[in-house]
Amino acid sequence: MLHKRYRALTITFLKEKITQYLQHHSSCGELEVFRDPQGLDSFFNPLLEINWYVHDSKELPTEKFSLSYTARYAKRPPIAESRILDYRQREEFGPNQWCVSFSVKPHDEPEIREIVRVEDFISLLIQHILPPHFRQIRYYGALANRAKKELLPLVFAALNREQQLINQENWRSRHITLTDIDPLACPVCHKPMKLVEIVYFSKELNSLRHYQPP
Repeated sequence: MLHKRYRALTITFLKEKITQYLQHHSSCGELEVFRDPQGLDSFFNPLLEINWYVHDSKELPTEKFSLSYTARYAKRPPIAESRILDYRQREEFGPNQWCVSFSVKPHDEPEIREIVRVEDFISLLIQHILPPHFRQIRYYGALANRAKKELLPLVFAALNREQQLINQENWRSRHITLTDIDPLACPVCHKPMKLVEIVYFSKELNSLRHYQPP
């Protein structure tokens, strides 16, 4: 409801300000097209059909905190795996109904525990999946894709620094760095293992299924 109200008030405000500006100025350049009231409505009315998103929150205290706060939303999942507490059947939700129990920490409130049907839990997660081709992180200025080849050398020259290529580690190296455990090492003989086949039980077919990755 907030974004609809904000959208209506903003468009009404712009219409009033443009109309007042035209009344006090004889020549208005590109705004001349709005002297006709129908032109004003034909431009702004379609905006009422577009969803607007209103971000209403407190100002973040410092630049460092703001960066760490926004980075979590850019790269982390909507819920940490450690917050998923339980997954089992609960008769109070219906016969043979599987449910997920997880902890939630609302802003400025104590942590609480939620229990929902597994279908509802999946629905809560997939609403965070971005639309196709939606860019979650955008780069501007010297980091923009169309300008960084020309501008970044100038930036590094001004800072008296040299550009260095960062060697990207694969998932195995990152896991070893983080946990000191090689995920591909056999726990018995400690030799490297290779994934050759995935075996899982299919409830639908009531049998084991085999999958060999390419």
